[in-house]
Amino acid sequence: MKRGLLWLGCVLLFVVMASSSASAQTEADTRDLIDQIKKPVEWFEWGVDLRIRQVYMENAIDLLDSVDDNRHFFRVRTGVWARIGPFLKDDDLKAPNGVSLYVRGVNEWYTYAQRSNLGRNVPAGTINGLRNGINEFVLESAYVDLVRFIHVGGLPVSVRVGRQDIAYGKGWVILDGTPLDGARTTYSDAIKATLHLDVDSTVDVFYIDNNAYQSRVEPLNPEGYPLNRTSEYDARVAGIYGMTKLYANEDFSADADMYYIYKDEDLRDARAGIVAPYRGGRIVHTYGGAFNGRFLKDGDYYAEGAFQWGKEGNLDRRGLGFNSDLGYTLTGVVWQPRVHGAFEYLSGDEPETTKVEAWDPVLSRWPQWSELYAYRWALEGGMPGAYTNLQRYTLGTSVNPTEKMKVSADYSYVRANEHTFGRAVVLPALPMGDGASRGQHLLAVLEYAFNDYISGHLWAEYFHPESFYDDSTDDALFLRWQLVFKF
Repeated sequence: MKRGLLWLGCVLLFVVMASSSASAQTEADTRDLIDQIKKPVEWFEWGVDLRIRQVYMENAIDLLDSVDDNRHFFRVRTGVWARIGPFLKDDDLKAPNGVSLYVRGVNEWYTYAQRSNLGRNVPAGTINGLRNGINEFVLESAYVDLVRFIHVGGLPVSVRVGRQDIAYGKGWVILDGTPLDGARTTYSDAIKATLHLDVDSTVDVFYIDNNAYQSRVEPLNPEGYPLNRTSEYDARVAGIYGMTKLYANEDFSADADMYYIYKDEDLRDARAGIVAPYRGGRIVHTYGGAFNGRFLKDGDYYAEGAFQWGKEGNLDRRGLGFNSDLGYTLTGVVWQPRVHGAFEYLSGDEPETTKVEAWDPVLSRWPQWSELYAYRWALEGGMPGAYTNLQRYTLGTSVNPTEKMKVSADYSYVRANEHTFGRAVVLPALPMGDGASRGQHLLAVLEYAFNDYISGHLWAEYFHPESFYDDSTDDALFLRWQLVFKF
């Protein structure tokens, strides 16, 4: 029955795909009509969106058939947004400029076909015995934009003040300010100033002040714990991030980023009793850079590395991370396949030292390469999505059977650098082996863009644990279909 519902969702996705064909003229007329409705006057624009997901997870948290942590649920997110402005524009400037206001609110609710938590069954249709959050409406964004409105030393400066999404590059270091509410929101409460050096170079300076709880801006109809908890920590983050285009011609291009980020966190998790006392506070300095671009016209590359230092409670902290991807697109071949290889290294905590050497994810606790494996860190280090202590070797390919469809498949072999959970021991204890091989991971995704307003995907992941875990562990599975409507 449970998997039958999942297949029903897949069939629904394909039915929408089959019925989405329309003439180019009809699509153009529909687009013009929607644009007129969304933007009735020059200074006002609004929109709504709807995201529907059905998810089935098996052993994703504990890798054990013997303990029931399987989950099967629907999650439905609705959103509405509005932008007022820009006002005070300088028509002589070719680049965007002026003052505007942006506001967006969201609601996301779950309904469960199956929900258990490490052997502790809870009532159907609830989250840990609580309601699904069907009534909670969250302020996801509320900021003022001053685009090229200020000048410093003759150079234009843009400033954004308020609740906003902040992300850089591939989101390896900065992307998600609210990791504990899943993909409902990713906002940070921040001020960000952008210095426009020229058309190819900018420097951002930002300050983020995030609360672990939503009490700063109380949601409408708040549902309470755990929905009102977006992180385990109150976090203050300050940084400088520079971006420039170094070189570009028909066959080769190179873009470069350089950054320094300071993070100061204080533990506010209500579950603090299950983690070691040293996690009461954390200070992390991160200095790094990234390069990406094209080579041989159809090749692409990305490499990013960073070094960390600071304090973990009363312990010194050191960390090192590196991420990379190298790909090539066969443009002269049917479906234009892209093949790629990736390598990632995140340092782990060495148990025999008095320092903490584990990589800290800063503000990037989101499923960067696996929806399934992101749950593992909840039991290994106490924080879902806190990727650390790993080596990842990935080979993959993607094809485009049609202009609207993309099919991707990746294989990843994952290892651990250190045989430790770090010093934060989380209950219940995990079955551990004596090896360094975390296991093998398979990912397959079908994406389809029906038109400018409707898109969807089918998503499947499989993980086979190896010697880092003991022989009692079992394979894990993650399945999802999704439909997104944006108007």
